[in-house]
Amino acid sequence: MATTQIPNRLIVAYCKCTFIKRFENQVQEAVVYKKFITPTQEQMDFAILNYAKKYGLLSVETIKPEEYEEITGESIS
Repeated sequence: MATTQIPNRLIVAYCKCTFIKRFENQVQEAVVYKKFITPTQEQMDFAILNYAKKYGLLSVETIKPEEYEEITGESIS
């Protein structure tokens, strides 16, 4: 399905990213919350895929903006 690009409008994705943290002899799962901002959906897809590949993420889940704000303390407005 084609989407219409609206000028000066950005797409924002709030994500919960899970990865394996290795420190000395310990291996454990860790979670990072990340906000991605792009002008198009295609660029958003690539940004998330590139981030996942670069840091070896196990999973990426989108979360609600309110949940992101509550966990990180960062204002969403």
